[in-house]
Amino acid sequence: MKTKITRTDFSKLAPLFLFTVFAVFVAVILLGGAKVYRAQVNRDRADYDHRTISQYLVTRIHQNDAEGAWFVTDFDLLQPSDSGNTLCFSEIIEGREYYTRVYCHDGYLYELFAEADATYFTPADGQAILPLEALSFSCSEKTVTLDITFEDGTEQTVYLALRSGREAAQ
Repeated sequence: MKTKITRTDFSKLAPLFLFTVFAVFVAVILLGGAKVYRAQVNRDRADYDHRTISQYLVTRIHQNDAEGAWFVTDFDLLQPSDSGNTLCFSEIIEGREYYTRVYCHDGYLYELFAEADATYFTPADGQAILPLEALSFSCSEKTVTLDITFEDGTEQTVYLALRSGREAAQ
């Protein structure tokens, strides 16, 4: 026996077909929107990290912009120089001198607070702040240059004018 498809049988399948097409369309739109949202979140996070690291370094220098309050050095030497990879801030607390070192190590921006004459610390002993690929500093008469390489490979150079002059970096 042959079954004949009638118009009434097709009319029963049409809503199911339309629902399937609608469901696929909604799924495609949602997946596309999720991809765009994820890209936006990643871009915003990278922008936040870039601004935060730059502003943190600028603020630390401006807060301590006084003669002898900070200097640029290498982590191990702690001797002032015109260029290096560590910012070293000096402060006196209850008659003892302390250094706060700000540097890049192992893919992160670090900060380490310790007594000035403490030599037993390593870069890994500091507190990791944010992801950072590389960081270096250089000083001239009245400016400090920060060369920053972020985790995503982008580079930024920041030039700071010192209010106190070259003496702050020695």
